[in-house]
Amino acid sequence: MARLFPEISDIETLRKIGSYKEELYRELYRPHVKSIPGLMLFLEKIFQEKIPMGLATMGDQHNIDFTFNALNLTNFFHSTTGGHEVKKGKPHPEIFLKAAEKICVDPFDCLAFEDTASGILSAKAAGMDVIGLTTMFDKKTLIKMGCKRAIDNYTEDFSR
Repeated sequence: MARLFPEISDIETLRKIGSYKEELYRELYRPHVKSIPGLMLFLEKIFQEKIPMGLATMGDQHNIDFTFNALNLTNFFHSTTGGHEVKKGKPHPEIFLKAAEKICVDPFDCLAFEDTASGILSAKAAGMDVIGLTTMFDKKTLIKMGCKRAIDNYTEDFSR
């Protein structure tokens, strides 16, 4: 918010504006929430295999809850780590390191799924391999950014 409103220096005012913006986002986006094709089947398989899974997002708890409730994701994840829990945002690795710690898995043994440049840099800086999702970039670009693999959705075979 400080970048959007440089004339406002009061932190509390900026926080209120940011919170209001996020409330509007949730209200406007609610009817459009849908999962990436294959996601639910993928999550079910991971869950059945008892593989610990954590979420690392710069979103706050309200947005995490919004998405988890809209898509019924709560039972699949062992933990969530939101931007409100870290001091340094992506591309700093703090959020991925914290997420790995919460599920008691060494970051080098984690696989991150990311679609943003800052998220890919963050996960790689934490020592994780990354599978890139083509929501923002094409596969070739994601590979150039350092992803081990790139997928359009969760119906693809990315196990190689």
